[in-house]
Amino acid sequence: MQERAKELNCLYAIAGLIEKEDSLEKILQGSADIMPKGWFHPEIACARITFKGRQYQTGNFRATDWRQSAALRVDGQPVGMIELCYLKERPSRDEGPFLREERNLINAIAERLGRVAERKQAEEALQFRNVLLSTQQEASIDGILVVDENGKIISSNRQFADMWGIASDIVASKSDERALESVMGKLADPEEFLNKVKHLYQARNETSRDEIALKDGRTFDRYSAPMLGPDERYYGRVWYFRDITERKRMEEKLRELSRAVEQSPASIVITDCAGNIEYVNPRFIEITGYSLAEALGKNPRILKSGEKGPEAYRELWETITAGKEWRGEFHNKKRNGELYWESASISPIRDLAGRVTHFVAVKEDITARKQNEAERNQLILDLQDALANVKSLSGLLPICASCKKIRDDKGYWSQVESYIQKHSEARFSHGMCPDCIKKWYPDLVESGLGASSKEAP
Repeated sequence: MQERAKELNCLYAIAGLIEKEDSLEKILQGSADIMPKGWFHPEIACARITFKGRQYQTGNFRATDWRQSAALRVDGQPVGMIELCYLKERPSRDEGPFLREERNLINAIAERLGRVAERKQAEEALQFRNVLLSTQQEASIDGILVVDENGKIISSNRQFADMWGIASDIVASKSDERALESVMGKLADPEEFLNKVKHLYQARNETSRDEIALKDGRTFDRYSAPMLGPDERYYGRVWYFRDITERKRMEEKLRELSRAVEQSPASIVITDCAGNIEYVNPRFIEITGYSLAEALGKNPRILKSGEKGPEAYRELWETITAGKEWRGEFHNKKRNGELYWESASISPIRDLAGRVTHFVAVKEDITARKQNEAERNQLILDLQDALANVKSLSGLLPICASCKKIRDDKGYWSQVESYIQKHSEARFSHGMCPDCIKKWYPDLVESGLGASSKEAP
């Protein structure tokens, strides 16, 4: 009877320890310290508990041949051992020096500690998951709100309160209705927002994603999904909100850029680093005659006319692969074999790390300009030839001392004005000099009518 009381006291003491302590390590060490008191010879008894490679033992523990043990199992799997040893030999009983009741006792302790270990491990796993979820929630760039099946807030992160500007007392109240009321005035369309929330609270299995416009110009991406258990039981709903204002602005800029490229009067070609075409705009298709499907994956050398030597292309490639811009002209060939001129600017495209990922060529059809330049140059040459054939008055000119006629290169004599008109662009008007007036019209001179005529000095 006394031995039975010792065993029960041992079990009660371990049960009290389990109830008092939260730490599994303290429970295992305390159980090892309690165990010797439950055996028939406590004065020579020592104990050791091994759990997942770690040992918890009494201060006097020493492994001996007088040993009783039981496996420690968690979820049916062995994770350690419980041992009780006598430090001195004692008379043989039911199991060596140990009683049958002591076998039951060590088995009971092993079973109890195994259940405790299972529970503690489950608690630690749950705590770890909670910490992990909480950390992920707080580290998220999204505003996160979790509500239960009754619409009461279970949890939310700081980002949620910050992006919506919700006061801390409203968050602390755990009231989804108060949270909704506080954001209604910030929405561009509060009625639509509220209707969607109500709908999703009714449609418990539905997942939803949409965009929300705010009065201050911001745009939020809203995603909501139900929390369902393995048995499809509904536990609530989680909401994710992400500020996509900057992304929307960038998308609009990209659309504007895309429209500009698509509608550009210049031919635009984008290639990868190997020179394979990944994009051409409509102007390229219009000029070259190659369709988009025919151009993609090809090298721009499909336009080569063969007039530019390999050295020129080598210089171009070395320039752009060095990260510099190349400018020049090409005399290229269309799909139908027709030649045309292009003025081109080819530049590298870099990623955020500064690495060259693509090349872009912006090309202008300058065929008409080249033709105009050729016609102009030909005209200049024709004018130069014409001017070279124009005769001018120079050298010694034979002139009659009496009639003042001039002899031309062929020996013919002609009036001075006729000769000059033939050999220059000068034209003549006829009048009389003062000497001739005096000679032929003396009466006019005496009356003063010819006084206005002046002689050359």
